[in-house]
Amino acid sequence: MIQLDFPDHERPALRGRLNQGKSIITTRVDADRGQCRPGMIVKTPFGPMRVIQVTYVPCLAQHPFLKELTTEQIRQCIGQPMDVIELALM
Repeated sequence: MIQLDFPDHERPALRGRLNQGKSIITTRVDADRGQCRPGMIVKTPFGPMRVIQVTYVPCLAQHPFLKELTTEQIRQCIGQPMDVIELALM
């Protein structure tokens, strides 16, 4: 089973969304990209989660949540293809 981790500073906001019954979105680049498929179960700090959707994004300008990304997240994504992954608690 694939392990997806999240930075400590992002976890409270993500936990809040999950507590409200909402899904969470994560962007993966480099070696993390291409590993998830819809329907897969992945390990996370929040427990096992189901991959709902995976969207391939070829460049940062096409990221569906670009305005919500932090400067650090943008820096990590520049010049790289990425997967935008929607996850939900099981």
